[in-house]
Amino acid sequence: MAGLLLLDPFHEDMATLVPQQVREKLDEMLEQMETQEPAEPTPEQLEQSRAQMLRHFAAWPEPVREPLVTRHLATWRVASRENRNLYDEVASEFRQAPTTPDVPLIVLTAMGHDATQAHLWPAELLREITRASAPCMPSWPPSPRAASRESSTTRGTGGCTRSGRTR
Repeated sequence: MAGLLLLDPFHEDMATLVPQQVREKLDEMLEQMETQEPAEPTPEQLEQSRAQMLRHFAAWPEPVREPLVTRHLATWRVASRENRNLYDEVASEFRQAPTTPDVPLIVLTAMGHDATQAHLWPAELLREITRASAPCMPSWPPSPRAASRESSTTRGTGGCTRSGRTR
């Protein structure tokens, strides 16, 4: 393996890093997902969702935007099921996984405003969530002194790898 590329990776400790209010809301949402199977949306609900997603992805190029929205609408039930186990089963799998290989690591992620999350959280709380996730997200640009101390596997990640372990 020549290197490892992580595209906007999920961090298994995200739910523990965020403020208590967020953890409580996540627990509530996950409990609802476990106890309530969502009903099939009506054509009107699907059209409302389509319009909302088209606004959400408005900055995306047209050749990508429409297929993306169509795929989201077609797979909403699968995505809902996948979200149910993200913070427990998937996070546990990541925690138990071996450390990343000793190869160059590139992490591509966004640390700016997340319009999807902005629908869930008040602005100040969303800023707290972003700050809480910062310890294991890339810092850019790295200072020259910090970059010279970091190995190729941690450069730009703040030294964090899976489960917050550093190399």
